Amino acid sequence: ITSKYPRHKLASDGTRFGAGQAVVTPSIIRGEIISLYKQLEDKAIVENTALFAKYLIVERNKDDPNRVDVLLPPDLVNQLRIFAVLAQFRLQFNE
Repeated sequence: ITSKYPRHKLASDGTRFGAGQAVVTPSIIRGEIISLYKQLEDKAIVENTALFAKYLIVERNKDDPNRVDVLLPPDLVNQLRIFAVLAQFRLQFNE
């Protein structure tokens, strides 16, 4: 985020600013994070983008107006470690 938005001004959501201004808001940052998450999902690193977006929190810090606080809840793709099979043997199948 800091690489994509270097030296940008931080404004609250809903602030009106002119086109071409180097301004970022928490909502813009949130959208960027979700977009990056989707890219990670395409690479099978994470899953459940909709739930990630639901629980993602991006907000301006109440004490420091130059800071954005993010709660990032990734759902990593799990390993296949157990494969359970129930084999039921029959003498003959009923037709």
